[in-house]
Amino acid sequence: MDAIRNRKSFLKKIGIVLICSFGFILNNTISRAYSTQIMVFSPALPENSQSKSGYCFSESIAYTRPGAWRCMVDSSIYDPCFSMEDGTVVCDVNPATYQSGFELKLTKPLPTSNLDPSKPIFSPQYNGGWMIKLTDGSVCKANTGSLPVVNQMAVRYSCSDSGGCLDNGTCPYLTGLFDSIRSGNVWIAVKVFYSIFPNTSPRVLKTQSVAIATVWQ
Repeated sequence: MDAIRNRKSFLKKIGIVLICSFGFILNNTISRAYSTQIMVFSPALPENSQSKSGYCFSESIAYTRPGAWRCMVDSSIYDPCFSMEDGTVVCDVNPATYQSGFELKLTKPLPTSNLDPSKPIFSPQYNGGWMIKLTDGSVCKANTGSLPVVNQMAVRYSCSDSGGCLDNGTCPYLTGLFDSIRSGNVWIAVKVFYSIFPNTSPRVLKTQSVAIATVWQ
């Protein structure tokens, strides 16, 4: 009887060890899979040779970095647009969806930049990014207009899994990121799910921490 009890105890201990070991391996695998990629974005000339005429009137407010601009084509604003080494400016790019954008034919010279082009982009001054892909599959882009304020915190990024808004200004389901990104081997963002109704403050549905798969700077 004692031998049976000892065997059961031994098997139970082995099971616990195997479970713990499996959990350790699984957690390590997830960590490695979700190590955040930091991509310093460099534009390429759009393959379709599409171009539009316009001008850039300031440095980007979507993301502060040398060579990023806030530009206008007719009555539409594009931010960020990126200048290449030869002076070519490319707008409306989306590296998450491989959208190449268009070449901006400048009708005015680029504004004078106050940023040091020799300073590395990946530095505390340039923390965050202008586009972020989360491990839940959504892509979030920096807001460049008036920022929604939820729970007295600005929603710095709008995400692709937001629902649409109705003609009366009601937005039943929106998603975004607060500007409280925590960097490290795996970057973590606070994602907020909220709704907007006319003449009322935004209503929070929930918030959660989400790992960042890729950040474009």
